[in-house]
Amino acid sequence: EVFFPVLKVHPFFGSYFLSQESQSPMHKFVDDGGIEETSLGADDTLFTEGQLSEGMYFIVNGAVKYSLGQKAAPTEENPEGTCSLSTNSTPLPHAHENSLCLEVSVEAKQWLSEASLWLIWWHLGNAVAKTSCKIVKVQAENFRSVLAEVLPQASFYAHRFRHYTTTVHTMSDYVDDGGVLLEIAEDIFNLNHAAFSIVQCRPIQNRFHNEWERYSVSEWRRVWRSAWSEALLHNRSALIAAMMTDMKRDAVLVYQTLFAMNMKRPPSSASFTEEE
Repeated sequence: EVFFPVLKVHPFFGSYFLSQESQSPMHKFVDDGGIEETSLGADDTLFTEGQLSEGMYFIVNGAVKYSLGQKAAPTEENPEGTCSLSTNSTPLPHAHENSLCLEVSVEAKQWLSEASLWLIWWHLGNAVAKTSCKIVKVQAENFRSVLAEVLPQASFYAHRFRHYTTTVHTMSDYVDDGGVLLEIAEDIFNLNHAAFSIVQCRPIQNRFHNEWERYSVSEWRRVWRSAWSEALLHNRSALIAAMMTDMKRDAVLVYQTLFAMNMKRPPSSASFTEEE
């Protein structure tokens, strides 16, 4: 888990770590050598324009100068420039003949070449260390063969990222649009569901697990069943706890009926048989 604090600054990994998804695939990915740490001295080259990208680079400390090169993103003449986690073979857009002259200093808690995790990617610029720096590299090939194979959200994110590339004016190895990517990541990991707050008595945006949703028949049965029993009369603490449980279950039922009816994305409900 030594690499997790470095990776979590990125929307996809940060949302993954916050989600209810198993972390086992990530541990296997790290154990299989999918992440490596390297150091660069000042003026050392990280990658060059036109080079096939081998992975995504997180800057741990120091700074790297990134300069957009003269080549556009992959086109129809370069059909390999397609999404490796997708069956969609539509080529990536031109980088508008590099109408944007981009030169940026990439520093701690920033990254380069994210696209290599989601697409077959050739670097569109040059990255050279401005100072001595430490870098964490996420191996693209390992990511696709280990993590992306068992984590469906990776494929979902790849498709959404590919669409994102069609909306930006100029694509490069440096993506400075964390808000859009965070929205995508939170959506695929279900971290942006609306929930109902008992305390505030109103709908709220819940960035974590939505405890108000019930996904199985057994969970629904528990919600409809009262925690009350006569034995609780002899234990005041247990009685209060049962009352609180029943009140919360009532709130869940209200959420699932009155509140949920007016939602754009109503909560999922279990299927019942006639007997149930």
